[in-house]
Amino acid sequence: MIERFTKEYLQDSSPRRKEVLTEEERMRGRIESEGKTVSENARLKQAAARKNCRSKKFDPDLMRTRALEMDVRHDYQAQRFVAEARERLPLRLAQNEIEKRAPLEQSHERWLMNVRVLFARGFLNVFGYR
Repeated sequence: MIERFTKEYLQDSSPRRKEVLTEEERMRGRIESEGKTVSENARLKQAAARKNCRSKKFDPDLMRTRALEMDVRHDYQAQRFVAEARERLPLRLAQNEIEKRAPLEQSHERWLMNVRVLFARGFLNVFGYR
């Protein structure tokens, strides 16, 4: 489904890269103003990405308004694709298709359970996930 959206729509809907680059430049400027040398490696980018991610506070109404405004700017792509998807509902699968998909769904559920356990134990914090 996502491949049907235009490149411009996807870039507009995901401003994170721009935000991280802005944060990286701000951090670089602060460090250089302190007289320190900033090396060109991934550490600064990682720090900027983490700092940017931690400060997210989402207002659902604002997000909905932005999404609608963006959809208007991009010729109502999202609304059209959602309407097309709703026309195809309900998805009816043959019994043999359901039986084929069941093991995948069960393994996905097991994987999710394992991730939840890891989060509960705090292991993923080691890898930078919060």
